[in-house]
Amino acid sequence: MGSFFVLRDNFVEESAPSLIVPDIGLYSYRGVIEKNLSEFQGKLVLVSFWASWCGPCKKEIPELIQLKEKYKEAPFEVILLNADEVKEDALAFLEEMKVGDSQLLSYFDLDFQAAESLKIEVLPTSLLIDKTGKQIFYSTGYVNWLEEPASDMIEMALNKQ
Repeated sequence: MGSFFVLRDNFVEESAPSLIVPDIGLYSYRGVIEKNLSEFQGKLVLVSFWASWCGPCKKEIPELIQLKEKYKEAPFEVILLNADEVKEDALAFLEEMKVGDSQLLSYFDLDFQAAESLKIEVLPTSLLIDKTGKQIFYSTGYVNWLEEPASDMIEMALNKQ
C-alpha cells in the first residue's frame, strides 16, 4: 500500500495510505475522449484542475511548464484539466501561455464530470497520482511546484517509482 504525502511547514511527511483514483475520460475541446486517466499508469502524474479566469492558475501554469521540463526524462506527466464553461477562453489562455510548445498535456472537463467524480470544488486543485493509479497528494489552491517542499515531494515520489 502506498503513502499519502502531506506538506507541513516546509517539509514533506508521509501519512495515511493513498486512495485509488477513479478512471476518468480526458476530453479534447471538441468533446471527444482522447485518453483515460488509467492510460498513464506506470508514471507519476500531476493533474491540475484550472480555468482561464483563475488568478492562482495563471501563476501556477508557467511553473508547471518548468516542472515538466525539469523532469522531461522521468516517468512523469503533467495534465492540465480545464474547467472553463467557454472552451475558447481556455484555448486562448493556453496559446498565450505557450502551453502547446511545452510537454504539458491539456484536456477539458466537459460538463464537470471529472471534477464531480474527484470532488473538486476549488481551482486550482492538484492531484499527484503514483504509477499504480493511487492519489498520493491533494491540494487546493496555488502550489509552487519548483520549490521545497513540493519539489521534494516530486523527487520522493519519482524515487519510489
